[in-house]
Amino acid sequence: MSLQKKRKVIIPIALSLLFITSCKDKEEYRFDTSYNKETIRDFLSADAIYLNLFRHAYQLSFDTSILKSGEGIIDSAFIKKQGEEWLFTYKDEQACPDGSKRSGQFKIHWDAPLSDSNAQLTIFPQGLYINNKKIGGLITITRSTQFQAIFRMKVDTASISFDLPGYSEKKKIQYTGAYTYRWEKGSSTPYNIFDDVLLLTGTASGRGKEFDRFFFTTLDTLTYRFTCRYPRGGKASLQMPDLEINQIDLDYQKANECSALVVATLWGLLPNGSKTQNEKVNFTINY
Repeated sequence: MSLQKKRKVIIPIALSLLFITSCKDKEEYRFDTSYNKETIRDFLSADAIYLNLFRHAYQLSFDTSILKSGEGIIDSAFIKKQGEEWLFTYKDEQACPDGSKRSGQFKIHWDAPLSDSNAQLTIFPQGLYINNKKIGGLITITRSTQFQAIFRMKVDTASISFDLPGYSEKKKIQYTGAYTYRWEKGSSTPYNIFDDVLLLTGTASGRGKEFDRFFFTTLDTLTYRFTCRYPRGGKASLQMPDLEINQIDLDYQKANECSALVVATLWGLLPNGSKTQNEKVNFTINY
């Protein structure tokens, strides 16, 4: 075949391939969302851990048996009163009812339990490990009474550190949060917390273990029932300014069921600047 004939064959084929590739790019333009998904998991894990510490403080505050005797057990932690402080201690790799394994301890200092109006307490993790992750930070909880009891939780400079195979240094999730819990149901039976329903609103921020930033905001109230360990039945926004996919919608489904399911919708921008739903992914809250 002559050079001229070869050119006549090659050029149309090349143009066809270019046209096919171009159309495919326009129809299936997608981003790599692997870092988004990892950061979502990191946020959900950190958020669950610090909400769980609130749960322990709340449960102790309304346990008249432990308050009277000065010792007892909550969720496999041995509790001992020391002056104005309460120490929660786990055996090494203690198996807990929520499926986690815990070691170490955390301390609660208060002037009064959360059953009292205007109570304030502080939680200090001390060598606390949950599923081999070291938990740090300072958590303060205050109660005020308006038309309903309000509990405000603030998490300062918290960190969750752990070793990962294949990494030369420890990885760390950074977390700061502020939640308001409104006591919606159960106030007429204060010493039976398992009929209590709290409505949550709040914000959080931090970095995942790959250092990508996140900013969390509730868009409507989340529901927290003490018959379940996870917030349910609300919507929230998760911003990730360091990534191409920077807007995540979180849907905490099944308000009346004890589910750890969160559905995340990931949004991105096409080359022409229009917003598109890039992906919808199911996540399970865990520690």
